[in-house]
Amino acid sequence: MGLGVLATAVPVLYLSPLLGRVRGFVLEPHHFVERHALLLLVVLGKSVAAIGIGTQGSTTHPVNAPLALGLALGIAVASGLWWVRLS
Repeated sequence: MGLGVLATAVPVLYLSPLLGRVRGFVLEPHHFVERHALLLLVVLGKSVAAIGIGTQGSTTHPVNAPLALGLALGIAVASGLWWVRLS
């Protein structure tokens, strides 16, 4: 079934511009800016989550001062990147 769906989808994808035109479509720069801001928000959120997961304490490696400093610096970098995007 998977190959049949793919064999149907690919020609439809490539031939769809020939089937009709979209009228009144204007490509605006602010659409790209908005999409970039949303993508950046997701990426920065994932980096904060990765920092939190990476600093999870375990029995063999407790949270100590260098690890806490690394956590704080990682969140500061993510916050700084978000702040620079807003400027």
